[in-house]
Amino acid sequence: MGRILLEGGIVILLVLLGISIFIPSSNGSVENVIVEFEGAVESGEIVSDGVIDNVEVSEESNSNFISKVNCKIANALVNGLNSMFEIGIRFLRKVIN
Repeated sequence: MGRILLEGGIVILLVLLGISIFIPSSNGSVENVIVEFEGAVESGEIVSDGVIDNVEVSEESNSNFISKVNCKIANALVNGLNSMFEIGIRFLRKVIN
């Protein structure tokens, strides 16, 4: 029973990872700007350089729920493994000394 639960958990984590990687973002505004810029350069248009006016720099979270859950699970696993390694290192230091 325990093995089935473990394998099921691994499969669910892999599915969540796959979903969070392969679902495209609905608002690819940066990608659209890059594609427009590349199109302008390829067509030979003059691209003006200079100061950009009315630009607002802010931080916004565009991640979906599945990627947030996946991130929390991954952080918990990594933190757990780090604590296990720290315990192992302390144990080895005591054994060696």
